[in-house]
Amino acid sequence: MDIVGIYPEGDHFRVVTSKGKTSKISNLDDQPPGRAVALPGVIVRQFDAPLRKKRLLSTLPYQLDETLPYGEEDRLIFPQLRKGGATLFIGSNSALDQLIENTHPMWVSSIPSALFRYVKETFDAPDTGLFYFEGECEAFALDIEEGRLSRFVQLPSKDAKTRVLAFFNRDEFTEITDPYAIAHGLVLEAQAKDGRSVQFLSKAKRHPKIKREIRLKLLCVALLTLTLIGVSGYLMENHLKTLEANYETGVQKLSQEMPALKGKRSLSSMKKALKKQEKGKTLFEPPPKVTKLLAHLDPLLEGIEIVALETELEEYPTCKQMTQPYVMRVHLVFKTKSAMVAEAFHEVLMQGDDLIDQDKEVRWSRTSHGYETTFYLKS
Repeated sequence: MDIVGIYPEGDHFRVVTSKGKTSKISNLDDQPPGRAVALPGVIVRQFDAPLRKKRLLSTLPYQLDETLPYGEEDRLIFPQLRKGGATLFIGSNSALDQLIENTHPMWVSSIPSALFRYVKETFDAPDTGLFYFEGECEAFALDIEEGRLSRFVQLPSKDAKTRVLAFFNRDEFTEITDPYAIAHGLVLEAQAKDGRSVQFLSKAKRHPKIKREIRLKLLCVALLTLTLIGVSGYLMENHLKTLEANYETGVQKLSQEMPALKGKRSLSSMKKALKKQEKGKTLFEPPPKVTKLLAHLDPLLEGIEIVALETELEEYPTCKQMTQPYVMRVHLVFKTKSAMVAEAFHEVLMQGDDLIDQDKEVRWSRTSHGYETTFYLKS
């Protein structure tokens, strides 16, 4: 299937095909179904954590900046994992729904990732540097460090060049002059086979043509099932009894591990029970956020200078151990000129409070550079 990169600009669209043909059109009626578009409003954040892939993804929702413009229910996150963390492309689910309704795309990427692909494909030495692209209405700048996208900004075109240099504290940048750079980058994103392409479109939101193919396959499966039932009714009856027994066992186990599902028999009633969870809450209490910890410690740290603060989830719920509580360890290195201040802080840690767990071990040591302590937070 040919891929068509489409980027709206003003009252028209810039189009690039996978064969390299460019055009400027006023509507999308005549464009083929293989459309690659960019989700508007995507922002880029860096998440640094020396964790393994599974642990990094499991802790990610609890460590995101609360100042993000999208709420938890509307937020879409596409993580690009790297050593020591991840690059996060964050967009809006409501914006995605509107985009799908208007363009019926095959691929939904982002402007920052598309421009990054274009730079990597077009420039001789794109491993490090500041790159700038100015469209008719908006301008974009991406900072590349050690071959990866580090930062990205989007702003109105007026006086954008001066503001970009000031924002990144640079004297110069490399300007992308191709007006079709974003549309070209969207084609590259859809064509790439390196597993690094940003794709916000789930299988449930594909182009209508793809949906029709899925429905046809489901119809074939249904017809085959009916045929098997007619031919081997007895075997199917025994099989259904086994399935019912397994289903009953699964329901009982879920009811024990998830109190919210107690008394629910059908999948639909379970789904409704899970959806009724209050906004911002999950089935399990999440671990305290680092911002909450700092706010909690702030009144206790008068006369204390924090040198280093590290947190680590030692235990957390999994699919096999759903009732396992979160166990978060905190390692704090600090300085103070007063031994009495340090002793008072140590006393608070030993007694515990609403956040600090006094039932777990508190380690305390004096070093040549100050004090070090390790303690645990309540789940």
